[in-house]
Amino acid sequence: MKVMKNNKIFNVLLILLVLLGIGCSSDNEVKLNPNDFVEPVFSATLKDGLVITEETLNEIVGTFSWEAADFGVNTAILYSIYAATSEDFSDEKVFYSETGITETKLEVTQKALNDIANEFVNSEKELTLYFRLAASIGEGSNPIDLNAKDITKVSFTNFYLAQELFMIGEQFGNWNWDSDEVVEMIAEGSNNNANSNRRFWTVKYFEANKEFKWSTERAWGKDFNKFDSEFTGEAELKVSGGNVKFEKSGLYLIYINLDGKFIHAEPARIFGIGDAFGGWDSEKYAFALTEDGKKVQNTILADGNLRMYVETNAKGKEDWWTREFSPKDGVLQFRGSGEELEGFSVKKGEEVIIDFNTNEVTIK
Repeated sequence: MKVMKNNKIFNVLLILLVLLGIGCSSDNEVKLNPNDFVEPVFSATLKDGLVITEETLNEIVGTFSWEAADFGVNTAILYSIYAATSEDFSDEKVFYSETGITETKLEVTQKALNDIANEFVNSEKELTLYFRLAASIGEGSNPIDLNAKDITKVSFTNFYLAQELFMIGEQFGNWNWDSDEVVEMIAEGSNNNANSNRRFWTVKYFEANKEFKWSTERAWGKDFNKFDSEFTGEAELKVSGGNVKFEKSGLYLIYINLDGKFIHAEPARIFGIGDAFGGWDSEKYAFALTEDGKKVQNTILADGNLRMYVETNAKGKEDWWTREFSPKDGVLQFRGSGEELEGFSVKKGEEVIIDFNTNEVTIK
């Protein structure tokens, strides 16, 4: 950890505002004199070079300390600590902010440091963050700020829980991450905490012996073909070097739990549910494979809103609606970890055909 001089100069414009406006409007208002202002003094003792892991998140990195600012009046002061990736603080974000505190010391956990780091980056990497302290009074668009002259920095490697999962292979982008054919897998929703769900799925027609693998980034470096656990499910995945493959062509569901560290594969089972299929019984209104085995189809049983989902036997799966999808402008839209999908009306007797490799939906 290093301490440096803050290049931000006290805001002259705000001093003029104090002299011309705030300090002389009435005998009943607080009068401020910039000559009475005392800037806060900021310091820190933070461990440099940390590698943050899931197991160390609750450990203490160090402390931020400061000597209180003084605006020459008895009023509550807002203290804010800002973090940025450069000394000019052009991309700064609020790390800490509290009004009216008497304690001028803040213990910093690895989790707090990691959380602010992950607002700047979306992967695990070594980075340096800069911190500055500001004290302010007043509300609205013209607060009076006093910036501590010293800033501090700390270098460390953050811990990042991936929130995306991609599939690449001979069929899916031909091993080129820039290809539109790379598959972005769908996050399974959750009754508990949809935003942090790390279970993903996809349905595709896989050609026999065509190799593929997965990555938590749309790039090489975080790619993998298996976990330590064995594959689960009725569709048998085979390891092939650093990749995987199916030895038999078919329409398969792949379900991956990043937290549970397992990969599940099974023949895709697609169902309709709700008004358009005459009821809300799950796993009742099954889609059938088309003659070539590459798509699925079903006939609408009643006028109503079209709702569909993929079922799975994967351990720890959520309810059916967390893997729901419906058409929009002829293309599948997936609920994922989001809100309920926009409705799509269909008529009794219409036929629905879905191609999961192109995500196209045909209704006729």
